[in-house]
Amino acid sequence: MDNDELAATLALGAVKLIRTLRAIDRSPRLSGPQASALGVVIFANRIRMSQLAELEAVSRPAITKTVAQLEALGLVVREADQEDGRATLVSSTPKGRQLFQEGHLRRIAPLAAAIGELSPRDRKALAKVVRIFEGLSHSIGRADADAVDRGQVALPHRRKSYSHS
Repeated sequence: MDNDELAATLALGAVKLIRTLRAIDRSPRLSGPQASALGVVIFANRIRMSQLAELEAVSRPAITKTVAQLEALGLVVREADQEDGRATLVSSTPKGRQLFQEGHLRRIAPLAAAIGELSPRDRKALAKVVRIFEGLSHSIGRADADAVDRGQVALPHRRKSYSHS
């Protein structure tokens, strides 16, 4: 298997795993876009709406609608950015963090159970693969940040490349 095939297979496998875990969650309380946006907000602690839209690869009106839905559910709060009065910051509430954690645990439990049925040798191999996968994620993220620094932005989730040279 060449690098392109391996990369495509790995990416497809990751997507399938996430979709499978979401599908077996019998009590999702949020839509996919809502859960994704809430997760980004939680991991960022506080984030500008414009940054959230960019990370979620959606328009600003779309993220505004999603955040309004989350806010109506009491899962996030919006506040003016003290550094830039034009910008809005979003942060999660305790209720939002709890809901996210509960959903995360529901989706991880079946995966943990399946991993528990692997042989010790396969679990060890999987742990090594996970470390490699995390390293790949970090190096790809770093390469993307370096491209931004050089004025070249590669945004694969938008399927476009922009160059300012």
